[in-house]
Amino acid sequence: MELLNAKSKKILKMDIKVSVVMLTYGHENFIIDAIKGVLLQEFEGTIELLISNDHSPDQTDLVINNYLKSIEIPKHIKINYVYHQVNLGILPNLFWALDNSNGDFIAICEGDDYWTDPLKIQKQVNFLKNNLDCNLVYHRVKELLPDGSLVMEDLNKSEVSNKKNLKDLALNGNCMHTPSVLFRNNLAFPKHAFKDVVGDYPLWFLNAEKGDIGYLPDVMAVYRKWEGSIWSLKQSHFNKIVLWIDVLDGLKNYTNDLEIKNLLETQAMNCIKIIGFSGLNFKNKIRFFRLIMKVDRMYILDVLKRKLA
Repeated sequence: MELLNAKSKKILKMDIKVSVVMLTYGHENFIIDAIKGVLLQEFEGTIELLISNDHSPDQTDLVINNYLKSIEIPKHIKINYVYHQVNLGILPNLFWALDNSNGDFIAICEGDDYWTDPLKIQKQVNFLKNNLDCNLVYHRVKELLPDGSLVMEDLNKSEVSNKKNLKDLALNGNCMHTPSVLFRNNLAFPKHAFKDVVGDYPLWFLNAEKGDIGYLPDVMAVYRKWEGSIWSLKQSHFNKIVLWIDVLDGLKNYTNDLEIKNLLETQAMNCIKIIGFSGLNFKNKIRFFRLIMKVDRMYILDVLKRKLA
């Protein structure tokens, strides 16, 4: 068994093939499932599990420590558990973990999700080794609902492996769940590309700037839907769209590619058009117009013309 901490870490980068970034905050009821999913991996190389606990207010720290003391960790897996003494916040915690990942590849499994296929890492590493044009590969997942039922995700239905590029991502939005992703550890992380609390889509965007995005139809993880997640089921549809358009606006300001800017703007306008304006209260109607000002000011005139006609 090998358990490391931030101060005593002595793993050389050349020894690690895959770093698994596991961000956790308030996951006392879920974190063991997340860790188990990593420990079951059968991989021809060394896996570094980096658990970054962002000063959880619950018993997550105690649960992790007790669990790690009670198990035998496979020899090919090194665990680096860090409990931050102050809360960093969602994005700073992500940046910290990515910056401290030593592997040739990085996979992400947040503390409320979990992996189900013991060959997940091996399959994805094999894919990237055989597809040098790709910088990232993802797969299908099941979603765990609050009532305990498991359902297939609706983002990906293809039974055949395929590839996407930056244009696809900019126009069509997010097509992958976080626990399904593995990518090459070759990125810089410009902070201005990230907005609000959403880190996954901008991260996929940076990967797509480096190469294509590969897709595997295998179902190899579970994404948990619960009230503590960023995309909480309690959050209104309107608020989710507002948050998403902020993310798109951040990427639009980040990229220098005019075609990608236009595709991001098109995606944002498509989001705006599905908002039921008449059903909004006065406060949200003001927010609605502010959103349009970010994306396309001429659209305001079209809206007003239709309302006055």
